[in-house]
Amino acid sequence: MEVVASLAGVYVKPIEIAVKEFKEKGLNPEDYKIEVIKEDDDLVLVVFSWISAPQGQRGSPRGFAGYEVEINMKTSKVIRQNFSR
Repeated sequence: MEVVASLAGVYVKPIEIAVKEFKEKGLNPEDYKIEVIKEDDDLVLVVFSWISAPQGQRGSPRGFAGYEVEINMKTSKVIRQNFSR
């Protein structure tokens, strides 16, 4: 048995919101790793990066566009979203 992911439950809803936005772009989250970056008490950035990208690299090389979704934690509203390279 091995732990492959761990996160605080407070970040489940922002991830669900971001995955919904990501899938609406026709992308499959199973091909990406997902990072959650807390910007401040109200904002969280959910980053989708190519699964084989080096640790800490944002975006994705070789035709796998990365994607970022910024979410307000208090309102659960998407502030912005964009592709990244």
